[in-house]
Amino acid sequence: MKTLWAGVAMDKMFEVNIDFPKKHDGIRANGELATSFFTIKEMIDRAVEIGFNTISFDVDCPINKSTGELQFIDNESGLVSDPVTGENIIIHEDVWQGIEYAEGLGLQTILDFNVRILDPHTSVTTSNVSAGFSIDRFFDSVTDYQSSMAVRAERLGVDGITVGSRNFGF
Repeated sequence: MKTLWAGVAMDKMFEVNIDFPKKHDGIRANGELATSFFTIKEMIDRAVEIGFNTISFDVDCPINKSTGELQFIDNESGLVSDPVTGENIIIHEDVWQGIEYAEGLGLQTILDFNVRILDPHTSVTTSNVSAGFSIDRFFDSVTDYQSSMAVRAERLGVDGITVGSRNFGF
């Protein structure tokens, strides 16, 4: 029996993954941001040329390793933001545009939420959190953050969501 993901047999999925750290500090030789929609579109187009039919988008769920809570909460808006740039780091708009573009091409799309510590940029595991880390706060934070993103993902037709695939020990 073949396992299905969004109605497609798993052995028929040819997936390429696009990883999106939230910082926009990578500039390509042509002057474009490495995480811009222009760049995302180029990657998707190339993936289609090669024969991929599924695009997964890695996005971060930033967790404070000392407490287990979302990191950098702006109490006024309730959104996660980078303390240096102030940029909202809940999935950047260019990623949503990439998802819309891929869906428009008839590709399968997957959001892969990576629960990470922002500094250093590593996955949260049971071996790298502090003594005060609350597992209850951790799961509440992840659930709240990713549920809000899932609402928009569903509206755009995202075919699957993977949560915390690299969070060993949880």
